Amino acid sequence: MGNPAHSTRVNLPARIKLYRCLQILEKQFNLTLSTRVIPATMVVSPWLQIYCTFVMIKLARYLPSSGFMTYPFTIFICVMVCVVFETFAAQIFVNSEQQRAEWWLDPELTKLNRSRIRSRRPMRIQVGSNFIDRGTALVTQNFCITQTVSLLLM
Repeated sequence: MGNPAHSTRVNLPARIKLYRCLQILEKQFNLTLSTRVIPATMVVSPWLQIYCTFVMIKLARYLPSSGFMTYPFTIFICVMVCVVFETFAAQIFVNSEQQRAEWWLDPELTKLNRSRIRSRRPMRIQVGSNFIDRGTALVTQNFCITQTVSLLLM
């Protein structure tokens, strides 16, 4: 086998072309889902988590024993939906930025490929007019906890 770094240099134009195809897929994904599906998920899931946590803490004595396990299960599902989806969306940005940085450091980078890399921006998942970044999952969970505590203090 040869040097693995050499094999990536040989395939750099093909990788840049594949990255462009992924950017087109990202654009289609954002156009299709960013106006309805993703915002609905990112609004409904936290509010359902807040509601179920409030009911489970404040109204536990009024809940029938057969339905009590529904609330922790729903809370778990909502937390996982928010955290997993938002972390995955943030990783798309982080990984695409790392890939661009690795290509940029290639010592045998041609002027044409350098301009192609410069023209490619990191991929991001869009929510409405905003993008999901690294801290979005933590901000969402902080919001849920703060709102639940506020409801409990009322």
